[in-house]
Amino acid sequence: MADPIALEDIDFPVIMDNTDQAKRLIRGLQLEDPKLYECIMMLCEQMRQTTLAISPIVITLRERTPVGALLYPPINFTNVVTKRTIRLSWDKPDVPGLLSYEIRFGTVSWDTSQFVLRTQSTQVDVAPFVGLTGTFRIKSLNDLGNYSDLEATTDVLIVPPGAVVITGQVIDNNILLQWTEPLTGSYEIDYYEIFKDGESQGYIEGNFFSSFEVVAGAYLYTIVPVDIAGNIGDPASIELLVNQPPDYVLQDEFLSSFNGTKVNTVKIDGPSLIACVAPETWQFHFQSRTWSDPEDQITAGYPIYVQPTALTGSYEEVVDFGVVMKNVIATIRFNSEKLIQEGTMLVVTMMAVSDDGVTYTPFVHGASQFLPSLRYLKLRIEFTASEDTVLMRVFNLLVNIAVKRENDGGEVIASKDDALGTQVYFTKIFKDVESVTATIKTPQEPFTVVVDFQDVPDPVGFRVFVFDSTGNRVSKTVEWKARGVV
Repeated sequence: MADPIALEDIDFPVIMDNTDQAKRLIRGLQLEDPKLYECIMMLCEQMRQTTLAISPIVITLRERTPVGALLYPPINFTNVVTKRTIRLSWDKPDVPGLLSYEIRFGTVSWDTSQFVLRTQSTQVDVAPFVGLTGTFRIKSLNDLGNYSDLEATTDVLIVPPGAVVITGQVIDNNILLQWTEPLTGSYEIDYYEIFKDGESQGYIEGNFFSSFEVVAGAYLYTIVPVDIAGNIGDPASIELLVNQPPDYVLQDEFLSSFNGTKVNTVKIDGPSLIACVAPETWQFHFQSRTWSDPEDQITAGYPIYVQPTALTGSYEEVVDFGVVMKNVIATIRFNSEKLIQEGTMLVVTMMAVSDDGVTYTPFVHGASQFLPSLRYLKLRIEFTASEDTVLMRVFNLLVNIAVKRENDGGEVIASKDDALGTQVYFTKIFKDVESVTATIKTPQEPFTVVVDFQDVPDPVGFRVFVFDSTGNRVSKTVEWKARGVV
């Protein structure tokens, strides 16, 4: 019987171990995408199974023994919050076979936490998270993709932005706001949201804001910082007083009789409007709620017949001012009173305008607005109640229109030969002219300038005459000025 042949003496064919080769290729990579890593490992396993099927003895002899049977998590896992990132750092545990680390974000457990990244470094910067507290978790991995059984965690505490310090200035009708950076806060500021009387005016990335106020009054401006993670900071406010815009005069006003379109609102004598009242019959009012009589309604907590009220309602009306006007300030005012003390009623005023009564602009929020052009103004008041017992009475609904007075002027040669006077045309299109004046440009003796102006709607100009001290017509260069509403 022949001696047994040792395995090392067998001349095996050279077969590449694809699994080990693939692992060697990816061992030095930073595996930041776990899906890609898992895909590569699955391909490696498929190649290993294929090689095993083709040459089982060779692959069995070449199979590696897993290293690092006991894998420890990183040591001293800590964090530092910078102005734009969260810096995580740790120490490497002294174990064989350690290849990389995986970081996850979550407060419950490793399995339910969100994947952040994989790295071979012992320090990384990660993006800020929304919120004021968060937990990062880390585990070690070896070159076979095995995790350490244990994990290390570090809790991050974020300080939201503090309040800014506002400096306000009013020049004419321009409001100018400047403010400092917040003194506290973990992250950089991304933007500031500006509010006027509780309504957002938009977002500002810098530290300056300006606004032209078309209506006189006291305005409360509030600035709220928001950091790069979306954390909202403390608000800071300033109240500024604005005087009546220059050169605006009352042109027209309208007192509503509440004959417009009503939704869950009712007109009563006064005239007044009651909001919010659900339209329903007497029978439906009681039967739909299984009340047999008013006593049941009172017992249910609704002492007024129209209760329970609707939670929303609106009133809409179109006002025709007769002519198209330019550069208008429209203001809607009304009085209101709650009919019960409990609950709240949110009231929002909106306007839309049209020159032809057919095509209207979209509704814009605001009880006072600057409008480039209008003849028809569509007002809309929306009511939102906090509960189904709230009732509000609205009365003295007044709409007024203020228009801007503008100046016009120029020079003209007033000729003595113009029998009816020298015609002068305005360079602006006026709806109405309040005054016209004219003077000699370079007088050498007393001259008298006479202006012939007909005060009619939509005037186009006037005539001018110049007389000397003896009453004779003379030709002279005249400077003229006109003031009116365009």
